[in-house]
Amino acid sequence: MRILCAMWLQVIAVTVGAAQLGLAPLPPVRLREVGQAGGERVFTFHNDGFVFTGQGKTLELWDDTGPEPERLDQIRLSHRVLSVSASGDFLYVTTTNGLAILVVDEGDFGEPYLEVVSGYEALGIRTSILLSTIQHRVLMALGRGGITLPFNQIDFVIADNPLTLEVAGPITGIGVINDLESWTIGGQTIMAAMTSQGLYTYDVSDVATPVPLDSIPVLGGLLAGAHSPPLELLAVIQPGVGIRQVDVSDPADIDFTGTAIPLFGSQDIDWAESLGLPYLYSANGFNQGWTLHSLANPDSPELIVQSPQVGITARIIDTAPNRVSVGNRDLGVTVFDMTVPASPSPEFVFRGFNTPRLAIGWDRVYASAYSGGVQAYHLPPDAEGQLAPAGMWPGSSQAIDALGMFVYSLTSTAPGSLQVLDASNPPAQAGAFNTPGFRLDVDILDHGGAIGRVGYITDGNAIRTVDVDDPANITPLDTFTLSPPSFALNSTVAQQLSLTHAYVCAGPGGMQILNATDPADLTPLGTFPSTAATDIAIKDTWGFLADGISGVRVLDLADPMMPVQEGVYDTPDSARAVSVSGEFVFVADTSSLIVLNVSNPQAIQLVSQVPSADGVEDVDLWNDFVVIADGRGGVRVFEFGRGLEFDADIGDLLLGTNGDRSGLDLNGDGRVGPADIVTIINEQN
Repeated sequence: MRILCAMWLQVIAVTVGAAQLGLAPLPPVRLREVGQAGGERVFTFHNDGFVFTGQGKTLELWDDTGPEPERLDQIRLSHRVLSVSASGDFLYVTTTNGLAILVVDEGDFGEPYLEVVSGYEALGIRTSILLSTIQHRVLMALGRGGITLPFNQIDFVIADNPLTLEVAGPITGIGVINDLESWTIGGQTIMAAMTSQGLYTYDVSDVATPVPLDSIPVLGGLLAGAHSPPLELLAVIQPGVGIRQVDVSDPADIDFTGTAIPLFGSQDIDWAESLGLPYLYSANGFNQGWTLHSLANPDSPELIVQSPQVGITARIIDTAPNRVSVGNRDLGVTVFDMTVPASPSPEFVFRGFNTPRLAIGWDRVYASAYSGGVQAYHLPPDAEGQLAPAGMWPGSSQAIDALGMFVYSLTSTAPGSLQVLDASNPPAQAGAFNTPGFRLDVDILDHGGAIGRVGYITDGNAIRTVDVDDPANITPLDTFTLSPPSFALNSTVAQQLSLTHAYVCAGPGGMQILNATDPADLTPLGTFPSTAATDIAIKDTWGFLADGISGVRVLDLADPMMPVQEGVYDTPDSARAVSVSGEFVFVADTSSLIVLNVSNPQAIQLVSQVPSADGVEDVDLWNDFVVIADGRGGVRVFEFGRGLEFDADIGDLLLGTNGDRSGLDLNGDGRVGPADIVTIINEQN
C-alpha cells in the first residue's frame, strides 16, 4: 500500500481557521488539462504501409495500403508531439518535454496498436527537440532554458536497446541548432548540423566522442538541410538567399557548389529519391505553397512544379513510391501522387491547424485558424480528452466571436471581411459585410430592445459599429477614429447599469473608452496610458488590462472619464489576452497560461501557471473550464476549480499532472515548487 501525505502551509492556515468556526476547510484551487483539439499536424511513413501522424498530444497509427488511409489506433502522450521518425520496428517521437519510443504491437486478434516502451525526459524545462536517426541511434537537439536559449546543444540519445537508453554528448558552442542530417560514407557515420552560425559536420561513429570535421560560417545561419547520397550533396536553406548546395563528398572539406534556388521563404526541403531523379522538394512558407526542382545540372536548377497553397507550408517529406507529403500549419498534411512529376494529384488530407484566436458559444469552441478557416468543437471533452468536431468553415479567419447560433469571423481579404456563420448548419454562411481598414478584432453585443445585436470591429485606426441583427442585411452604424491616432488592436464592449462602454486597446496608444450606449453615435470618454494594451476583461466596474511585457493592470472604471490603476501584476512573459471569473483572472501570457487571484488588487496572487512551448494567444471560459488558443498546439481545455484530485505522485503535487508546473503556489511566494510542501511521507509495503 502506498500512502502519500502532504501538509501544505496555506491549507494548514485555512484548516485552523475553519476548525474554529466549525466548518470544513476549503480545498485549494488548481488547473488540470482535460482536453485538446487541432494543432499542427506532423507525420512520417513506414515501409510496412503504416502512416504515423501527431497532432497536439495525440499520436495516431494509420493503414496506408487501401484506397484511403484508415486510422487503426491512437495514443495520448503527456506532451505535444513535435516530430515523428520511424526506424526498424521502433517509432521515435519528440515532444515538448523529451523523447518517447514506441513500438507497433499486435493484439489478440492481430489488430495493430501503439505502445510506449521507453523515453528520455527533460522534466520541468520548456524544451523543443529536432530529431534525426542514425541506424539504431537517435540524435536529439535539445533546447534547454525555453524561449531565451532554444536549441543550444545537441544531446545524443543512444537507443541500441530502446528499453535502456544512454545519453552522450553534448555538443555546444555552435549556435542555435535548427536541423540535423546524417549519412554514412566510407564506414563513417556523418552528422551535419545547420545552425544560426552556419554548417558544421561531425564524425559521430562514436557518439561518446564526436569529432568535428569542418564548418562553413554563414551570415544569418541555415534553417534546414537534406542530404542526397547518390549526388553527395547537402541542400541547405539560407534565409534571404534561398536553397544552396554543399559538396559533402569529403565531410572534412565541405564547400558550396552550384547555383542557389531563389526561394526566400523556404521552410523545409527533401530530395525526391523515390522519383529516381535528382529532384528537390521545397516547402515555401506563407501562401507560397511548394515546389519541385530538377538539379540534373546543379549550375542551372530547373523548376518542374510550382504548387500553390494558402497558409504556412512548412514541412515536406518524400514518400516512396512516387508520393510527397506536404505539411501546412493551417491546413494539415496533404499527400500528393507524383507518378507524373509535372502534374501532382492530391490523394488525402490529414487535417491540422494553428489556433491564434477562439470564441465560445452554444456549448462549442470556435477556433480561428488563419487559412484553415473556422473549426468548431463540442464542449466538454470526453473521458479520453478528445473534443468532438462540430463542423468547419473553409476560407480564412484571423479573429472571431460567437453569440447564440451565430459565429462572427473576420477574414484577411475583402469582400465580405466580416462573415456571419450559421453554427447550426456548417459550413453555411448567413451574411457578410466588408470594412475598408485593417481589421483585427470583432466583438458582438446584444444591446436588446430596438437596437439588437451590434458588431464592434477594430479597423485600422478606427472602431466601426455595424448592425448585425439581421445577418443577411448588415448595415453600418458609426465609425470612430482614435485620437490621438493609434492602431486599434482589440475591443471589449460591456453594459454597466443603463450605459454601454466600448474599451478599445491600441497597443502603445493605450486603452480608450467610448460611450457606446447609442452604437450609431460613439463618443469619447476617458483614456488610460499603457505600453502595449492588447486586451481587456470587464467585471462590474473593474477592468483587467493585458499590457504586454508590463503584465496585467487592474483598473477601477467606476468613472470612465478617469480610469484609476489599483494594482498590477508583472507576468513572466507578455500578457496578450485576459478573461475574468469571480476573483480569478486568466491570462494568455505568450509562454504560459496564468491564473491570478485579484480579490485584493494591491496584493495580486499567482494561483497557477501552465507553460506552453507554442505561445498562448487567447483565452476564454466555459462553465468550470478554461480554453486557450495555443498556436501550433491547437485548442487546449483545462478544468479549474477546488478539490480537483492529484494523482498519488509527488511530481504531480509539485509540477501538476503533466509535469508542466501547473501545481499550486500555496505559500503565495509566486512560484510552484518544494517550498509549498511541509512534509511528504511515502511508504511502500
